[in-house]
Amino acid sequence: MRVASVKALAAIGDVAAVGPLIVMLAHEQYRAKTSGRSSLAVERAAAQALDTLCDESAVDALQTALGHDDAEVRELAIKRLARIDSPIVAEMLEAHLDDQDPIIRRSAARGLAEVGWKPPSDEIGAHYWAALREWRRCAECGPAAIPLLVAAFPRAQSHERSDIQAALVSLNWQPSEPDAIAASYWAAQGNWDKCVEIGAPAVAVLDDIVRSAPSGGSASRPRPPSRPSRGAERSVRAPRSGAARPGVLDGEGEDDEKRATLTSFLAEEHEFEPSGDQQVDWCQCGYPSTRILKDETRELITDLLGLEQDGSNEPAYFCPSCDAPQPAASVEPDGAGN
Repeated sequence: MRVASVKALAAIGDVAAVGPLIVMLAHEQYRAKTSGRSSLAVERAAAQALDTLCDESAVDALQTALGHDDAEVRELAIKRLARIDSPIVAEMLEAHLDDQDPIIRRSAARGLAEVGWKPPSDEIGAHYWAALREWRRCAECGPAAIPLLVAAFPRAQSHERSDIQAALVSLNWQPSEPDAIAASYWAAQGNWDKCVEIGAPAVAVLDDIVRSAPSGGSASRPRPPSRPSRGAERSVRAPRSGAARPGVLDGEGEDDEKRATLTSFLAEEHEFEPSGDQQVDWCQCGYPSTRILKDETRELITDLLGLEQDGSNEPAYFCPSCDAPQPAASVEPDGAGN
C-alpha cells in the first residue's frame, strides 16, 4: 500500500510531496540502522519518487526540509539539493556549513563541491574546509580558521592531529589554555617544562609519544609535525563499488536470517568470497565494512567505504552511511574480494 501510494505521488508530480517523501525515506533508513526492520521496497520507491520530483521547482520544499528537527531528514534534503542545477542551491548549502551536526556540515560541503562552488578565503571557506577535514586548506583562510581548528582537535583522529597542529603553527597560534592541544603543541616544540606546567591533560599526550617512539630509539625529543608542501592536498573519495547501501530485508524472520541474505547480496557483488570461508563484519550502523578471512585476519572492504588520503601512508576510511571512522584492519586491504 505504501509503495503504491509513493508511486502515485511521483506520477502526480506535485512537489508538495517532496517533504513527506524525505521524511519517509529518512524514517526507513533510521529503522534500518537501529533495528534492521524496514522496508527496502518503500526505500527504493521513495528514492525513485524523489528522483522524479526534485528539480528546480522543488527548491522551496527542500528548504523547508532543511529546517526539520531530524538530522537525517536534513542530510537527505542537502543531498537532494546538490543534484539541482540552480544558482540558489549554493546559498542554501552554504548556510549549513556551520550546522551543529558534523554529518550535516560534511554533506553540505560535499554538495557544494558537486555543484562546482568555489570556497572563498574567509570564514565561510574555513567552515567549508573544516567540514571536509581539510585542515591545511582551512588554515589558508586565515585567522578565522583558528577557533575551528582548536575545536576540532579533541575529536580528531591521531593522524589528523599533526595536520591541525601544523595548520595552527602556520597561523602563528600559541595555546592560552592548559589543555590537551596545548600539551601537544609544546611537546611538538620539545618544551617539556610547559607540558609539566599543564599537568594532567598532558599525560595522555606524553604517553602517546612514548608509545609511538621507535623500538630502541629515543623519545626524548620528538620532531614537530612536518609542514606539507603547498601542493599537497587531502583527497576525499566516495565508495568505488557500484553497490549502493543494500538496506535491510523485507518480511518476517530473525535478524540472522536477514543478514545471511544480505551477505549473499554482497557475495554477488564480489565484495567477499564465501567459498573461501570468508565472512562479513559490519559497522555499528549495519553497513558492511570488513572481510574476515579464513585465518581470522581482517580486511576493510575499501570499495564500500569512503576514503580520505592526505599523501601519507595512513589512509583514513569512513562509513558512508553514518560517517563513523573505520579502524585499520589487521592486513593491508586490497579493495576487492578477489
